Amino acid sequence: MDWNRYYIFSDCIDIVCIEELSHYTQINKDANLLTKSYVNLFYNCNNYTFEHICFYISITCLVQAISQFIYFSARSIFIYFAFGSKPCMSTFDPNQFKEGQRQGWNNVADGWLKWWNITETAGKSLTKRLIELAGIKQGSKILDIATGIGEPSITAAQLVGENGHVLAIDISPQMLAVAKQRSISMGLQDVMDFREGDAETINLPSSTFDAALCRFGLMFLPNVKAGLSNIHNSLVNDGIFAAAVWASPDKVPFISLPFNVLLKETNSPPPPMNAPGPFSLSDEKLLKEYINSSGFKDVTIERQDMIFNFKSAEEFTNFVCETASPVQVILSKQSEERRKKLLQAITEAAVNSNVDKNSGSISFSNEVICIVGTKQ
Repeated sequence: MDWNRYYIFSDCIDIVCIEELSHYTQINKDANLLTKSYVNLFYNCNNYTFEHICFYISITCLVQAISQFIYFSARSIFIYFAFGSKPCMSTFDPNQFKEGQRQGWNNVADGWLKWWNITETAGKSLTKRLIELAGIKQGSKILDIATGIGEPSITAAQLVGENGHVLAIDISPQMLAVAKQRSISMGLQDVMDFREGDAETINLPSSTFDAALCRFGLMFLPNVKAGLSNIHNSLVNDGIFAAAVWASPDKVPFISLPFNVLLKETNSPPPPMNAPGPFSLSDEKLLKEYINSSGFKDVTIERQDMIFNFKSAEEFTNFVCETASPVQVILSKQSEERRKKLLQAITEAAVNSNVDKNSGSISFSNEVICIVGTKQ
């Protein structure tokens, strides 16, 4: 599935409808002019009887009715094939989106704890690299944006030691609860603080942190510039911001594969145009522009692989169901029988993608974009 086509359709639908409406309006104008002309003929020409004029006016009304029918039929057909039976044409509401994010992450917090070993085995090298890029060392004061259930904040806290400090924030209180419990179990409660909030609106102390981290959170901000501005303000001069976002869908199969299957099988509508999401910052130029325009200097980008390993395709499907809130939403609307078929479709797609025929295990290599900038 071509994810980008949805955004193209969103632009095209407005253009097509405007063009069709203009044609429809022009037909009506022409028809009205014809009606006036017929009436004038009735008064000014003896060759036309009243019956003639009535006939011509009836034809004019029929033309108007047919044009209206064609316009609205064409519009409906276009929307159906572009977006499916339930087109997503509503205006994007950032506050509603944030509330959905909060509820969604709350719903999968237990799933993330359950699958922690797989996710952190995959993300360990990325976390290490972000910490290196941010120049974190003993005694550093660190801000971690969208920490989830505690990474990379906990790894950073282990490094900064007793003389350092880490503030970890997240929009989901359930995810934070898990992160806080993990930090206590590792004896880091005196080094770490946790606060609920999003990067755009949370009140952060100015010129406080030596470094800020954000692993897979930046692309979910409705207003990226506002979030980056808040982060920038919280850093000391020459403080460093290091973040990781996903590359394009074709390079992140562990996310795109199950969603492609579900969208195809359920004919689900696409997300609103320009809505935040896993791939909304996969364009390097756009990402770099955001960072530069927010007051960071010496901005550099590098790419890394993040490999997820599963014992079987079935295990991958279970992982997706228990950690991806959008998948849970789609499945919740299906009957039990239909739900089983959809899960089987994901499993089969995983088998066909990259399964080891000898062991039955499966791995997904996913591309990550790392970006780092320094506060001017």
